[in-house]
Amino acid sequence: MAQSNLFPDIVASAALNHYFEILPKKGKPTPGKEWSVYAAIIATRSSTSSPKHQSTSSAAVLGNDAWVVSCATGSKCTSIPASFKSTLSNIEVPQCMNDAASRCTRCCQEQIKGFVLHDSHAEILARRGLIRTLWKEIHDDLDGEEGEPRNGQIRSNCLLQRITKTSGGKSTDLCYELKTNIQLHLYISDSPCGDATIYDILSDYGKHLSEGGNVNFTGAKIIVPSECSKKRKAFESSNLTFCGNVKSSKEVDKREMSFIARERLQITSALRLKSGRSNLPAHMRCSSMSCSDKLCKWSILGLQGSGFLSCLLKNPIRLTSIVVSKDPRTDATMIGNQARSSSQLGALERALVERANKAMKILPNNLKSSLSFCMPKVYLTDIMFPQGKAASESDRRNRTAESLRKKQKSSDEIVTTQERKNKQHIPPIGISINWQICDKEKSFGRHSNVEQTVGARGVKQGKKLKKSEDLRKNISNLSRWSLFQDSLKCMVILRDKEISLDEDSMQHLNEFVTRYQSGTGSYQMAKKILSDKRLKLVKEMIFSDPASPLSLWVNSSKDNDFKCLR
Repeated sequence: MAQSNLFPDIVASAALNHYFEILPKKGKPTPGKEWSVYAAIIATRSSTSSPKHQSTSSAAVLGNDAWVVSCATGSKCTSIPASFKSTLSNIEVPQCMNDAASRCTRCCQEQIKGFVLHDSHAEILARRGLIRTLWKEIHDDLDGEEGEPRNGQIRSNCLLQRITKTSGGKSTDLCYELKTNIQLHLYISDSPCGDATIYDILSDYGKHLSEGGNVNFTGAKIIVPSECSKKRKAFESSNLTFCGNVKSSKEVDKREMSFIARERLQITSALRLKSGRSNLPAHMRCSSMSCSDKLCKWSILGLQGSGFLSCLLKNPIRLTSIVVSKDPRTDATMIGNQARSSSQLGALERALVERANKAMKILPNNLKSSLSFCMPKVYLTDIMFPQGKAASESDRRNRTAESLRKKQKSSDEIVTTQERKNKQHIPPIGISINWQICDKEKSFGRHSNVEQTVGARGVKQGKKLKKSEDLRKNISNLSRWSLFQDSLKCMVILRDKEISLDEDSMQHLNEFVTRYQSGTGSYQMAKKILSDKRLKLVKEMIFSDPASPLSLWVNSSKDNDFKCLR
């Protein structure tokens, strides 16, 4: 099925059918009382025999040609100190022992840094689920005999195919690529947090409006360069209220640190941190970039990340399209609906595509051509996720308006604006659920492959911990620690079976596996030495060049490094 024949409704229907028919009720928001954002990565398979679809409201017409690879609902983000406070307040966690005689344990304070999910927004969990799926496919391929997966069957919905790189006229080096007839799409129930959420909505939603017009207010804090802090009084008196410094790597000079601020009049196309209370101290604040910023970065660097997975792929894994449900707060019936919908779509294109294109202009042409850059297309769909943020608030607003009209009519009381606002508020759910297709074949029950995590803690939902060792049972499959374990299994197989990679990657792989087996390797070390050189160069350029819209990107990963113990 060609991209021109792929309608946004097909992607949205595939995602929502999966949510309501496959995922369990447990962990989902209570309709009318809670909301959550839902995101899913959908794979579509092209077929010359597929009929052209003019329109559809169900993915059933595609049969097996569209399926969910990974999906998740979202909840709040957290920091390491905040997670410690909520999860480990009643247990004692040992200090890391860095000497050779007494190595760090899996449950020491350093290791726990890898256990915690910092960012539990739906888009981020769905993308992590895709990475987990890719590692599972590669592991099954490497662990099989003569390229056959160890389960004896090749899953029809596998995303990757094994190929060989050519070097000196010989095809020797192992490599993978996305199957040529498969495309990946991202469905999101609400516009991603950050810059993409700055668009016109109705004046009825006063609590959600920025000053100076009917523009949706994003809670994501804007990042401003350090030189702005020197003129703090001038900025605070004009538009910005500073919230403090960004938590940065200890290796970064404090003079080079960026700051975060809350705006009165929102600035578009700016980088932002995830939302959080303005009075949070720096060490308790989540330092995750907004979903708009991360999606923009993935449009350039790909979904696979810049670590070892990038070494095994011929080209980055890219999205073909991003589909977002229309915000009913932009208006469903009044005149001007088209203009308001265009405002939402324009914000998506500005945040996710235009910024990425601007960042790519600083790259040399040979580098761009070698990585086969292709920007995703952005669509809006009329198909709604009823438990989403915008849909829930719109529904509550309509029901509240009707209730207040009846109340005022029956008692002749004047209904205050504040009363309207209070009745419209719906809190987000604190639980996230995630699902990946790679667990489907080994599921021992209908819902045994669904995982629930607590956003404020960044770990799986479970019983209260009594000792530090119990934390191992609560590590999410999508945590950095778990995904790193998936990659380590593949590294060991590659070295033990002496499967050929390119010369540099093989040398670094042997070096790192030796370090891993001796207990001296770390997560950040693996990302540094086992990565695609092209992507590493692109990343450095778009994050350092002042002309790039991503130049103020906050990277706090070095502060959260951990050892990769056997």
